[in-house]
Amino acid sequence: YGPTGLGKTFLSSCIAKDLLDKGKTVFYQTAYKIFGLLEDYKFNRRDNNADRQQVDRLFDVDLLIIDDLGSEFVNTYTSSAFFNILNTRLMDKRKTIINTNLNMQELVNLYSDRVVSRLLGHYLPLKFFGEDIRQKKIYNNYI
Repeated sequence: YGPTGLGKTFLSSCIAKDLLDKGKTVFYQTAYKIFGLLEDYKFNRRDNNADRQQVDRLFDVDLLIIDDLGSEFVNTYTSSAFFNILNTRLMDKRKTIINTNLNMQELVNLYSDRVVSRLLGHYLPLKFFGEDIRQKKIYNNYI
């Protein structure tokens, strides 16, 4: 977790590539798109088998990477769906990486106690520090 532009997504992509190269399965998506997919599937907004396969992948892959947690609209449904993903994957001993710009207090304010308890009790929070790499690249290109 940490501010934008510090390499959280890049590091997760590197981990995903390494696991894929080793024959493991990985599902990498933003929180916004994951919760949109779950809502579409649950409320039958689209009737196709592709949505079901994507939802199944959330629970079945060796590694799930949820990028940009907190970018989605958080409501009772998304909080419940997030808990279900976390809890199911923990019970099945499947690995999950979660990237967020939110600090721990912001996570507590947005998600239910059950979600935050799982996050703090079963995940190792790694705080990213430094300057925004994207802004630094832009600045260096103009010098």
